Amino acid sequence: MDSAGRQLPAFFSPPAAARAARLVASRTIPIPLTEPGAIEAAMERARALVQARDLDGAARACAEILALDPARADAWFMRGVIHAECRDARQARAHLTRAFELQPSQSPANHLVYANVLLEAGELRAAEIEARKVFAASPWLAPALGAHAHATLARVLIARGNFGEAVAILQAGLARLPGDAALAHQLAYARQRLAGA
Repeated sequence: MDSAGRQLPAFFSPPAAARAARLVASRTIPIPLTEPGAIEAAMERARALVQARDLDGAARACAEILALDPARADAWFMRGVIHAECRDARQARAHLTRAFELQPSQSPANHLVYANVLLEAGELRAAEIEARKVFAASPWLAPALGAHAHATLARVLIARGNFGEAVAILQAGLARLPGDAALAHQLAYARQRLAGA
């Protein structure tokens, strides 16, 4: 069922979607990127390759796109995601920074990805700024994304040693999404750190 409670056709089922992503990702007939719509098709292929966990193929696709159109913020963002998946925070940060330079108005989910990459890169102040941007909008976000905003900001605050505010943020997240196991676990950890501080 979709978010409105409508029954989706069988081809939208997760196994079918995964099969479709693999089929798109395995496409062997290259489309010349100079053809109309080819860059958008190449971006779709790169997304499918990431979903199929072919990060090398997705990186190659993004490199081809950026060779023709270096101002594609979505391709820079995708490269950042690929490097984040490969645990290369330095390269992920560089590519995500370029995506935000090209297109400062990004989705809240993209800001959370950026905040988490900055956190992994040890840039705590910058990570906090990005996380707070999304946290400020969290009352208007879907509950799961709002909970992720709470969790991300709390992770940054814990890393900065601000356990009291992290506890308050996580309590607010649990009030919004009761029973979220990840938030509850993180809250227990923050409380433990606050007690030991």
